[in-house]
Amino acid sequence: RFTGNGGLVQDVTLEHTTNGQEFVVPVNFFVTGVQFNPYNDIVCKNNTVTLDAHDVSSLQQITIYPNPAKDILSVVIPENAELQQVVIHNTLGQKVLEGSGADISVVSLAAGVHFVTLVTDKGTRQMRFVKE
Repeated sequence: RFTGNGGLVQDVTLEHTTNGQEFVVPVNFFVTGVQFNPYNDIVCKNNTVTLDAHDVSSLQQITIYPNPAKDILSVVIPENAELQQVVIHNTLGQKVLEGSGADISVVSLAAGVHFVTLVTDKGTRQMRFVKE
């Protein structure tokens, strides 16, 4: 369970199959807390969740511009992070564009609100932008 300011909550179920497995979970708000197994419905041993505050801080420093965008949407990533993937969805949740560069051509997108998911080596950040 991820929690955020204002009572925001997102519960996630993960398929854990091997030791040392790591998960990157997109969350649509700033995470202020993580709780493992909130309903105590699984039996487990040695459960730990690590949320690196430095990584969260790095994710919050990511910016996109211009917003609204007409032709190119640019992503600015902190020096200590690496951009791995960019995925853009429309308001219906349909994937409309995918890439890996810091400058994304949005010419082919319909005008309106879109959501960009930025996957980095420090985690994932989702942001909203408007296509003119």
